[in-house]
Amino acid sequence: MTITDRIADLSTIWKHVTMIFPYFDRCAFDWDQLYRKYLEQILVTEDEQEVHLLLAEFMNQLGDGHTAYDFPRELINRVGSLPFFLKYCDDGYYIAEIAEDYSKYLYSKILQINGIPFDEILQQAFRYIYHVENYAPLFPLNRVLPLFLRKNEVFFAISIKISASVS
Repeated sequence: MTITDRIADLSTIWKHVTMIFPYFDRCAFDWDQLYRKYLEQILVTEDEQEVHLLLAEFMNQLGDGHTAYDFPRELINRVGSLPFFLKYCDDGYYIAEIAEDYSKYLYSKILQINGIPFDEILQQAFRYIYHVENYAPLFPLNRVLPLFLRKNEVFFAISIKISASVS
């Protein structure tokens, strides 16, 4: 991704949001100053994934739940997906779908992944996706989480510490 591409992507987001976002009067920041801040970061960032995370973080500053950055399909394909799907219930995230070979983990609460407490992983993800307290819409959360997880040769080798399965 060239510097020109990075500038163009950030500028396109800034321009379109400037034209259509209706709630700038409710924001605790100046959109133009925020653009300059992220422009400086985009210019010095070498890693393409980090550029896309900065674009997502920039849009997430709006905090309205309707305006979000959609990561490029090439990045999502390269990073991969979780070997399970999450479901939020009352106090946390649970495994709602998983390959049949791992069905014993179905409906288990996720406490940590790869030795990292799941709350820490969530806080990192929340920089880039809309959330309310400890809840984020599941589709964006399932899309962004693989960006923060160490991969093993087989994605199912991710170490998941969970609570006891629900009967």
